[in-house]
Amino acid sequence: MPNTSDKASAQNIVQEGAKKAENLMNTAMEKARDTAASVGQGTEQVLGSVGCGMRSLADTLQTTGKYLEEKDLQNIGSDIVELVRRNPIPSLFIGMGLGFMLARTFRS
Repeated sequence: MPNTSDKASAQNIVQEGAKKAENLMNTAMEKARDTAASVGQGTEQVLGSVGCGMRSLADTLQTTGKYLEEKDLQNIGSDIVELVRRNPIPSLFIGMGLGFMLARTFRS
């Protein structure tokens, strides 16, 4: 027949094991919660950046739309000439790029 001290010792071992398992589970849950929180913050930052970019694009498109509504073809042409005069080298590269794309389009 088992000794009472052996039973108490076994119960202590089981209780200590249960406490250790509970502590490990709590630690794992805290780490998972922290990780989820940091991922959530990163996601919020990304969504905020995307929203800001979309708002900027919408503002640009609205400004361009107003410009096209208010100007006639002759004014737009003189604005382009003035832009090329102020920025000759970038205008040259843009023209070469557009020419290349048009040549590839019409070649096929």
